[in-house]
Order: sequence, then structure tokens, then C-alpha cells
Amino acid sequence: MIFAVNGQIQPSNWGNFDSRYVKDVRLGTRVVQLMARGGRYEKAGHAITGLRIIGEVDGDDEAIFRPIQKYINGTWYNVAQV
Repeated sequence: MIFAVNGQIQPSNWGNFDSRYVKDVRLGTRVVQLMARGGRYEKAGHAITGLRIIGEVDGDDEAIFRPIQKYINGTWYNVAQV
């Protein structure tokens, strides 16, 4: 570790620091949810990526979701919903 005259501290090895941060973000595996008779659905940590509207307005339609994932220290994690 280097201590500079101006008060800054500079570590000699950044590996420990960099591994704690999000390095990438992606959408995970597709999940299809039937919205029976106009029902509404919400999946924690997921984004809606598509809709399949069939026939009448309040029919049985499909919503397509994918989990939002983050990459930290070599592992993919699904994001949580607050």
C-alpha cells in the first residue's frame, strides 16, 4: 500500500477491490407465465420481455419474463426486488 503526501492511499493489489463490483449484467432464461382471463403478474427481479396476445381482450394471454442477472467475482446472481 502506498501512502501519498496528499493523503491518498493507493493499494498495491487491486484484485481484492475489483472482485466486489458488478462487472456485467444480462437477462437470464426465459419464463412464460399464463395471464388467465386478464390477470396481472409480477415476478421479483424479472423484466417483462414479451407478450403473446391471443384473440379477445380478456383471454388467456402469455407474458414472457427474464430474470435480471449481475456478475460479481465470477458468479452470476439474480437481482432482488426491494
